[in-house]
Amino acid sequence: MNLPKRVTIIMILGGVALLAAGACGSSKSSLPPPPAPSPNVTGSLAQTLDELSALPTPAGVDDALFARLKQALAEALIARRARAASMLPTGPANSVDSLDSTNTSADEVVLEWQGKNIGDYSMDGIVNISDITPLAAHFNEEVASAAHPDTAAWIDGNGDGVINISDITPLAANFGNSLSGYVVLHAETAGVNPPTDEDYTPFGDTETNPVVALPPVHPGQPPQYRYTASGLDTAKIHYFRVAPVNDVDSGWGEVSSVEIVPPGSLFNLFVTILWPRDGQTVGDEVPVLVAWPMARDDIDHVTYDVDGTLFDTENDEPYITEWDTGALSEGEHTLHAVITTESDETAEDSVTVTVQHGHEPAAPDPTAPGPYQAGKTTIDIPPNPGVPFALPMLGSILYFPSDDGESISADKPFPAVLIARAEGVAVDEYDYLARRLASHGYVVLIPNFAQQALLPIPGAKIPLDKRGADLNWAAMFFFATSMMPDQGFYEWALPMIAAVGHGTGFAAAVAGDTDPEETGTFRGIIALAPRDSFFGAPYALDAVPTLLPDTPLVMLAAENDGISEAGHNFDAFYQTSAGITVGISILGGNFSAFTDSLDIDGDGSLEIDREEQHDVVVTYTTAAMGIILKGMENAYMDYVVGDYAQNDIRTEWQAKNID
Repeated sequence: MNLPKRVTIIMILGGVALLAAGACGSSKSSLPPPPAPSPNVTGSLAQTLDELSALPTPAGVDDALFARLKQALAEALIARRARAASMLPTGPANSVDSLDSTNTSADEVVLEWQGKNIGDYSMDGIVNISDITPLAAHFNEEVASAAHPDTAAWIDGNGDGVINISDITPLAANFGNSLSGYVVLHAETAGVNPPTDEDYTPFGDTETNPVVALPPVHPGQPPQYRYTASGLDTAKIHYFRVAPVNDVDSGWGEVSSVEIVPPGSLFNLFVTILWPRDGQTVGDEVPVLVAWPMARDDIDHVTYDVDGTLFDTENDEPYITEWDTGALSEGEHTLHAVITTESDETAEDSVTVTVQHGHEPAAPDPTAPGPYQAGKTTIDIPPNPGVPFALPMLGSILYFPSDDGESISADKPFPAVLIARAEGVAVDEYDYLARRLASHGYVVLIPNFAQQALLPIPGAKIPLDKRGADLNWAAMFFFATSMMPDQGFYEWALPMIAAVGHGTGFAAAVAGDTDPEETGTFRGIIALAPRDSFFGAPYALDAVPTLLPDTPLVMLAAENDGISEAGHNFDAFYQTSAGITVGISILGGNFSAFTDSLDIDGDGSLEIDREEQHDVVVTYTTAAMGIILKGMENAYMDYVVGDYAQNDIRTEWQAKNID
């Protein structure tokens, strides 16, 4: 999802996002179904047709054109006479999809949206015969080139980009619908699970005093609405929806999409040094990572000093720096970070570390399980609010470092890894890899792509952009939950996240590795037998230089792979990426053995034990993640391109851009 981080977090934590009502004066009720159809508000069909026939041609409109439109509307109304129109706008086309929020304080948010009442081309709140007048006045106008595209888009009822005779159909289909304002619906949660429809209640007094349209900025501007919701519980996630009401019918019409607002406490200014940790011994070059209130969009910069001497100022997210300790004496030193907003509000944090020149941090052996137990749980990732008709990723699996196998270790925060599954591979088929990574101090999330199980056509492939959007959303969801108050389970090092993609999952990782600032979602990507075509067209190799110009890439392929084209095409992969690139081929392995148990049709033979292939995968992936996410090049580089890799008789490898 390509949204500014502030907006992304707000949307996430809400669905949360798709991550007191009492204090706001609401009463408990649930979202009702759309109201039952009621008779045409204008009376009998004959009377309506008489009124239509008598309607005079507006000034400036061709008589023949207006007569044609009147005839078309009459025919459409006659054709649908057996179906009575609802008085309230209903149906997906009348669902508000522009609901947006802006936090003005920790407990207050301003909601804004554009109304929806398909067929009400005159914008008077009622769909009736007078709506052919603006249709005639703008006839044959193209939305893209109109003087006021918003006006033209409103009158283009069928949304085909041109105002023409086809726009009579939505007018007739919604004939009699009436809109006088909107009720604001609200729900709140203390955790990451989103509310159900039954949890929403009317906010404040909007059920009895609906929100009405603002005065138009220009003649013909579609109706705009604004509402300020105050008194929000700053420790909870808030969910808002709006629904149309009128002066005739009870209840409300089609409910909008969800706008998610994170806890107000997320807007409190802070900076926390995540790495190095307080009391740690460090060597000569130390990466410095911080957490900050990602829900805010007014951060100006972060400064770093040691013992009061400034050594760096970072102006761009994620405010990572590298601390060179070479000029310092050995012993204790204080690293200090100060975050400053555009209005000069500040917050600070400091840690005391011991500098020891030449020190190499201890690194667990990547060929064996690490020092932690691997905890495991399932989580439901809510629908991506930035994608129409998105589905939740239910039953996604989360692995985490644990001291007891039940809860996350007190050594948190940890860096994170997302595993993007191959097409048709179940979410639990990478258990061997996820457990090994968790034992080495990584939180691992395997999203259960929603479209995977709910495709309408058996055997159909999931479009790559949807896979990428799902993976990007999962990463953003993870970012957001890690910042939530009292959600200690999710506390990991915010700027540190990487991806592992198997088969077409590599393409999802590439497609998902974008954000508006072009800094990349992932700090590195591991490709397991990546496929380089999709629907017969290349995707991965062509996308690498554009989307991942500097992202480290490690590819693990298999000698007998019968499925992955890229697994036999490392030269192209190797030449395409501009960043650190390593290619490793597992001798005697195949595509299926990257999973726990699958034997996939069309694959080549497996000439080694599956466990042997797993051992190669976990060793190189763990070592690569140590470099990518923990900055431990000296400790792990030997396993990736040094003596260990060169002497590993199980593999063949090549690499470039390695210093």
